[in-house]
Amino acid sequence: MKYEHQLLNTRQNSHGDYTVTAELSQRMKAWFRDQPGWVKLRVVQQESLDLIAMKIARILSGDPEEVDHWDDIAGYAQLVIEQPKVQEEAGMTAALLPADYEPRHSAINWHKG
Repeated sequence: MKYEHQLLNTRQNSHGDYTVTAELSQRMKAWFRDQPGWVKLRVVQQESLDLIAMKIARILSGDPEEVDHWDDIAGYAQLVIEQPKVQEEAGMTAALLPADYEPRHSAINWHKG
């Protein structure tokens, strides 16, 4: 596919076709949420896994030699490792949301199949 904006064409070479990348990423994220351990994760762990899934999708649908994809995966994992220390230094609690927090609605249709 050819886009009007050159940046999108450049990104398609390194990141892959956007529709394919989105499909792969969303499938991985849905699979993560279907695992029993998902609810045990802190929000920063969940978010990092989501972002890592997106990067893996880009690797699989785009250029696997794109170093930025691999650097970003390492960076998102490092954020999980360092977040408790950063929060402690800032005087924040480990969990930013109350333990009994329940979202009012889900943006994802959770069906198996």
